[in-house]
Amino acid sequence: MNIHIGDRALRPPVDTHPDWIMGYSALSGHLIIGASAVGQLHLHKQLPRDDAFMIRSYDAWVAVAVADGVGSRPLSRYGATYAVESLTAQILKLLVALLPHEKATRSEPVEDPKLALSQVVDHPLQVRRELVAQMIATLDTLSANSARHLEMHESNATFEEVHRTSGSIAWHRNHVAVPSKSNISGNDCEAIIRKAFDLTHRGLQAYARDHFKADASNLSCTALVALVNLETGQGAIGQVGDGAIIVWDGEKEAWPPLIDSNAEDPQATHTITALNYTKYLAVQPLGVGARCRGLFLMTDGVSSDLLYAANAEQELAQRVSAIHRNLQQAKSPAQGAAGMLRWLATFQSQGNWDDRTLVAIIRQEPDNANRNTHTGQR
Repeated sequence: MNIHIGDRALRPPVDTHPDWIMGYSALSGHLIIGASAVGQLHLHKQLPRDDAFMIRSYDAWVAVAVADGVGSRPLSRYGATYAVESLTAQILKLLVALLPHEKATRSEPVEDPKLALSQVVDHPLQVRRELVAQMIATLDTLSANSARHLEMHESNATFEEVHRTSGSIAWHRNHVAVPSKSNISGNDCEAIIRKAFDLTHRGLQAYARDHFKADASNLSCTALVALVNLETGQGAIGQVGDGAIIVWDGEKEAWPPLIDSNAEDPQATHTITALNYTKYLAVQPLGVGARCRGLFLMTDGVSSDLLYAANAEQELAQRVSAIHRNLQQAKSPAQGAAGMLRWLATFQSQGNWDDRTLVAIIRQEPDNANRNTHTGQR
């Protein structure tokens, strides 16, 4: 099963970028949850959400990207949505080119036409009925729980009273990811990410020129990406600009952040659209092995509270542990995504009114793997 979840690239003059969005999937024994919420300051000033995220997969490989549009640039959300779409698409395109492709074998002829007809019609019909029953059961659960999890307040009005709402959820049949037979190394993954950044940087220049008759600086955004094989743990990560990529061991330890492209000045804003972006691009292999129980990519609307607090180490461990626990205990991926979106949209932090985006890839615990099997996307 190949998934495609998150913010879509915008095509001007139509702006379909939502204020709140969530996406989710259960794949290869992992939960993949993404959510993004417009910041309180943007709501107050009636400004759009400038963050974006995208999750794509190919077999057991997952590519994730998050981006934060620079608030001073009115078109930055166009840059952010383009960046996450392009980065994830280019990463998987480059990856697939390195994977071996076995020749398809022709099916053996069936001697009994009646048996063949039975195999084609009767069995799939039974499977389809079971799938429909599972989907209806999932909808019943969502109908009972989603409204409570997604209810947001502005003054005394409910979310629905303040904003018109729209959205979609899709379900895929469960498929077992095909284990990769290739020997793709960490160096290969690093090279893929660097090339994807280069192609996306060039694409943003053309996108700004062709659609806006403007310089790409008007679409300025940060970008963080991860490429990981859910079966083997092989992969790499890349980052330009603020935000963070964090690993969690599932118990008590978090490693903040894996890479830091802003070591000279944590408050500086470097972007993928800058002509010298490679100076600030950091890429490294994801070599944490069995210790990694969760991988989290976040924009600075979330990371600023975790990395720069007075008790940052303790705050990071406690917050990531709570997110990990809540997602593990959710009755379904949809409920986990709704809960995470609600938290991003409502948690209070002094001086933090920015957009907030978080994508989590966590290994499912045995007790939760069976119940979190339905997959979906916005």
